[in-house]
Amino acid sequence: MSLGTDLHPFDRAIEWFDTWIEKPRTQKVEVLVQRGYSKAGTAPAVEYLAFNDFVRELEEADIVVTHGGPGSIVECRRAGKLPIVIPRDPTLGEHIDNHQQLFCERMAAAGQILVARTESDFQELLDDMVLNPQTLPPQDQRHVDTTVRRVGQIVDRLVAGRRR
Repeated sequence: MSLGTDLHPFDRAIEWFDTWIEKPRTQKVEVLVQRGYSKAGTAPAVEYLAFNDFVRELEEADIVVTHGGPGSIVECRRAGKLPIVIPRDPTLGEHIDNHQQLFCERMAAAGQILVARTESDFQELLDDMVLNPQTLPPQDQRHVDTTVRRVGQIVDRLVAGRRR
C-alpha cells in the first residue's frame, strides 16, 4: 500500500488496511505499507520509499493499494497494475481539495482503477484481488500520458469552477 508523500495524514486508509490484515485467511499474504505522514499500523511499513524502490515494489507486487494521487496511479498503470484506490477526502482533513476524488471517479469510469469509497468496498475489493489478482495489458505509454494529462485538465477545470 502506498499513501504518497502528502503532508496530510491518511490514517483512515491505515485503519482500513489494519482491519483487513487482522482477518483470518488461508492464503499467506506479504505486505508493505509506504505510509508517509500517516500513523504506523500493524503491517510492516516504511515512511517513504525512494522512487526507484517504489517502482521496483510496484513491479514485484501482485496487488497494489494506493491513495488517489495522480502520480501514484500513473506509476501503478505503468507497472501494468489495476490498483485499488482510496481517494483522500478533504472533509476529513486528508487533503486540501477534492481533486483525488474527481480524478478517481474518471479513472474508475474508464476501467483504469478500482475505487474503494467505503471500508466495506475496500475489504471486498482486497479479498477479491487476493483470490484473483488482476493486471492490465501493457499500453502505449503515450496513450497513458495523454489520458492522464487530459483527466488532469478536466479536474483542474472542475476544481476551478467550484472555487468561483
